[in-house]
Amino acid sequence: MSENGKRVRVGIVGCGRMGGERAARAAGLGAEIQGCADSDVERARALASKAGAKIAVADPAMLPWDQLDAVFVCTPPSVRRDVVQLALQARVATMVEKPIGLRAEDGEELAEAVARAGIINAVGYMNRYRESVRLAKSLAERHEVVAVMCHWACKPYSVPWWGLADQSGGAINEQATHVVDLCRFVAGEVTEVKALSSGARDATDSATTRIAAALLFKSGGVGTLAYTCDAPDKFIAFEMVTRAGALRLEGWDFALAWNTIEGASLPGLGDAFEAETRAFLTAAATKEQSLIACSFEEAVRTQAVVDSLRATAAAMA
Repeated sequence: MSENGKRVRVGIVGCGRMGGERAARAAGLGAEIQGCADSDVERARALASKAGAKIAVADPAMLPWDQLDAVFVCTPPSVRRDVVQLALQARVATMVEKPIGLRAEDGEELAEAVARAGIINAVGYMNRYRESVRLAKSLAERHEVVAVMCHWACKPYSVPWWGLADQSGGAINEQATHVVDLCRFVAGEVTEVKALSSGARDATDSATTRIAAALLFKSGGVGTLAYTCDAPDKFIAFEMVTRAGALRLEGWDFALAWNTIEGASLPGLGDAFEAETRAFLTAAATKEQSLIACSFEEAVRTQAVVDSLRATAAAMA
């Protein structure tokens, strides 16, 4: 990945699983990993060694920002703001993992800031880069969607901050956001949400591990969404019904199971993380924001639906 013959220079902030994923994909695409930062400096050193970076630090401010073209921010949602501010000051293209924040107001502040600065920005909703999801979206654009049904069931993630309301917003915010974003991306804007949950005490309760929601789309279509992290394994699916037929995607990779709308099939699954990383690095090199499937502004819209989902569930608990 190069700009005018020069390799795109990348920083990684947050060196856990996703930091490792981004570093591996970026390096594989030809980018140069300049530095890694993590509050656990030993973890930063380990990833730097693996990725070929010379700099490993605990404080992101110590990264060589004047030598970066792009940065991947792979920290918990609660601690991204300061890193994004560093990127803004250095005018470095910035990608944060999903969700954009603990609530929509957090994301709005960041979205407005990157828009003012005019820097390339992206949020890691990698399912938008899957060929199966793009097929569903293209079919939805040609045929009226009348109903969407989706579910995501899994085990809790083992990282300590994942289910904590003050760090991730809770499991609903951190992971159910995937299917909320998928619904928006494929079927269009959601105008109304009604939800029920098990164990909810307030809108950001980290104990909330089960939720069921009804969605109304701007197009007039309706939808259902169920999420839990109390399952023994991953059970994931997305179904869409149009006036011309139906489609089903299933599994973590949303593989096309069947399609009676136009009968189109797909040759393979592809690597969503690689496709997403490639799009971001190319956008960083060419300054072309249109290559990004989910900007900060787009992610705020998804976050607003998640906020409504949690709030209505809490109100009815």
